[in-house]
Amino acid sequence: MKKQTFYVADGVSAISAGAFSSNRTIELTESEAMHDLAVGRLLRERPKKAKGKGGEDSEE
Repeated sequence: MKKQTFYVADGVSAISAGAFSSNRTIELTESEAMHDLAVGRLLRERPKKAKGKGGEDSEE
């Protein structure tokens, strides 16, 4: 199966599928990612940055 890039959700420190890079991405097949996707640990799209006070991007 073809590997895809998945994004680790904010606040997640570990996933079932394995270790992920410091930029919070991991290359997995759909079947490898299935569990972590189902419980919300992995995302198919890069998470959007939260807006801080005044509408500016938060650095958190």
